[in-house]
Amino acid sequence: MGNINHRIRERSLAAILAISALLVVGTLAGATPANALADPGTGSISGTITQDIKGVVTPSTASGITVFTGEGQRYAGYAQVDGNGHYSVGSLAAGSYVLYFGAGSSATISEFYDNATSFASAQRVVVAAGKATAGIDAVLEAGSTVTGKVTATQAGSTQPIANVSVTATDSTAPSSQYQSWSYYAQTDSAGEYSLTGLAAGTYKIRFVSSDSGVVSKWYTDSIDFTSATTVTVGAQSTLPGIDVNLQAAGAISGTVTQTLGGVPKVAQSYVDVYSAESGDYVTGAPTKLDGSYSIGSLMAGTYKVGFVGYDSNSGLVPEYFDNASTLASAKPLTVGVASTVANIDAELSDVPLPTNVTRLSGSDRFETSSAISAATFDPGVSVAYVASGSNFPDALSVAPVGGKDKAPVLLVPSGFIPAPIQAELTRLKPQRIVVLGSAASVSDTVFTALQGFTTGTVTRTAGTDRFATSAAVSAIAFSPEVPVVYIANGYNFPDALSAAPVAGKSGAAVLLVPADRIPAVIQDELTRLKPGRVVVLGGFDSVSESVATALQGYTTGTVTRIAGGDRFATSAAISQSAFDPGVPVVYVANGFNFPDALSVAPVAGIDKAPVLLVPEGWIPAAIQAELTRLKPGRIVVLGGPTSVSSAVAQQLDAFAVAP
Repeated sequence: MGNINHRIRERSLAAILAISALLVVGTLAGATPANALADPGTGSISGTITQDIKGVVTPSTASGITVFTGEGQRYAGYAQVDGNGHYSVGSLAAGSYVLYFGAGSSATISEFYDNATSFASAQRVVVAAGKATAGIDAVLEAGSTVTGKVTATQAGSTQPIANVSVTATDSTAPSSQYQSWSYYAQTDSAGEYSLTGLAAGTYKIRFVSSDSGVVSKWYTDSIDFTSATTVTVGAQSTLPGIDVNLQAAGAISGTVTQTLGGVPKVAQSYVDVYSAESGDYVTGAPTKLDGSYSIGSLMAGTYKVGFVGYDSNSGLVPEYFDNASTLASAKPLTVGVASTVANIDAELSDVPLPTNVTRLSGSDRFETSSAISAATFDPGVSVAYVASGSNFPDALSVAPVGGKDKAPVLLVPSGFIPAPIQAELTRLKPQRIVVLGSAASVSDTVFTALQGFTTGTVTRTAGTDRFATSAAVSAIAFSPEVPVVYIANGYNFPDALSAAPVAGKSGAAVLLVPADRIPAVIQDELTRLKPGRVVVLGGFDSVSESVATALQGYTTGTVTRIAGGDRFATSAAISQSAFDPGVPVVYVANGFNFPDALSVAPVAGIDKAPVLLVPEGWIPAAIQAELTRLKPGRIVVLGGPTSVSSAVAQQLDAFAVAP
C-alpha cells in the first residue's frame, strides 16, 4: 500500500516551493525565535554576505540566514540581509550553532557555514552568554545554468510551447523522492527556459505541460525518473541545448465507486499512474463528482494504476487495477500514441482506522464543517456562526470567539446553503445566528434564508476589509483588559489557525494585520482592548519586526513572538507555548488548506486541545516532537485522505497514549 499512501501529486508552484523549503527546515522542532524580545543573557551572530558573480563581488541578495542548534538541528533564529549584505541574529542562548545561507538570487548557490554543503559538514559557530559573535561571513558562489527549448507537436504542426514547468532533480535521489527537485523554471512564449543557480553535479530534468493533449516527460524521452537521461553540470558553467519535443499524449480513463457500510455509491477519489517497469509515480488526478476520471499527458508506454478514496469518515482501502492489493501485483496497461485506454474502473471499500485515531470529514469542506459540528455540539446552542468556505479571513477571526462562546462555525458558499449545512442547522436549533463578512462573502440571499433556522435573530458582523472584520468580530466578543491578544498575518491562514484554540482556551482575541503595518481599525481595537500582553505569530515574513515594535505601544505588558522555521514548526511552537503534556485530544489538519481546520478551531478551544498542521502525506519532525511531548489520549484527523493521508492517520496512532 506504501506506493499509494506516499504518492506524489502534481502540485501548484506555490505548494511545491513550500515543500522544497521543508527540505531545509522540515526537521525543526519549536525553539525560541531570534526575533523575540532581547534577553541580556543571550548573545548574537552577525556578519556580511556577498555574492561572487563572474568575479564581480557585490552585497548578497540572499533571502535570509537560518540558524539551527549545532547538535539537535532545532530552529534557533532567522534574519534577513540589508541592502549592504549585513545580517544579525539575536536572542541566542550560549551554545553551538549552524548557519544556513539561503540564496535569494537564483544565480547563486545556497550553503552552510563555512562553505559547507550539508548540516553535518557545517562549521559550528560558538556563542557565549551575553556576547556578540561577529564576522561570520559568507561568499555565495555563482551557480550554473541549463537552457533549452520546448516544442509541441499537435495536428501535424510543431510549435514552441509556453508555460511548461521545467525541474531539475539530483540524479542520485531515490526515485520515490523525485518531487524534492532543487531547481525550477517555466518556458516563455518562445518555448525557451533557463534553469539557473545549479550546483555542479548530475541531474534529471522533467517537463510538465498544463496541456493534457501533449505528453509530460523526462529528458530525453522517458516516462519515469529511473530511465531518464542524466545531465552533468559543471561548476559555474552553462549547458545549452537541453531541448525536448512534447508529442501528442495518450490517456487512461474510468470510474471509481465505493462501498461504505455495505452501501454502494460514487467515490470521489484520487487516481495515481505509475510506470509499470520501474514503479515510479508518473502523474495523477482526482475523480469528478460523478466518480469518473481521465488522466492525459501520458507518453506511449506501459503503466499501472492505483486508487485511493478521500470522502469517507473512516477512509477507504487503497487498491490497484485490477483489484490488486500491491503495485507489484497490479495489472499493467499499454497506452498508445494519442490513444485512450478506457474503463479502468475500481470499487473501494472501508479501511479501519487505528483505535486511538478518528477522522472527521465529508465529501467537501461544507459537509466536513457539518460533520465537525455534529460530532461536538448538542441542539440548542446559544449561537451559530456562519462564514464563507471559499475564503479564510472572516472565519479565522471568529474561530477563537466560537471557542469562547461554545458555538460552531459553519461554512457556506457565497450564494446558497448546502444541504449538509441546512441539515446541521436544523439539528442545532441555534438561538441566534451571526454571519461573518460582507455580502460579497456571504450573500444577502443566504443571510435571509438563515432566518428559517433560528427563532432568534440573524445578524451580520463585517468590516470594509478583512482587517476591519477582524476588529469588528473582536469588538462584539471581548471586553477591555483582555489577558492577551494574538496578532497574525491577514493574508495567510496557518499561524492564526494554530493560535485559535489557544486564544479560545485563554479568552484572547486574534487580530489580523498585513506584514508591514497596523491598520487604523486594528489600532483602534487594540486601544479599546488594553491587552495585558501581545503575542505575534510567525516570523518576519508574516509580521515584520517594525510591527512587533509598534505593538508595544498598545500594552503595558510584553510583546513576544512565537515562530518556527515553517508553518508546521510554528504550529508546534504555538502548541508548546500553551499546552501541557497529557492533553485529552489533539486535532491534526492539513497545513496547506484552511477549511477543515477552521471549522474545528472553536471545538479545539472548547476541548482545550491544540491544532497541529501537517502536509498531506507525512508528519514533519517538529510535529512528531510536539506529539511526543503532548502524549495525547486520542487524535482526531480533519478532512479526508486527500487532506491528511491514510498513511499519516495510521502513523499518528503511535503518538496517542490511551488513558
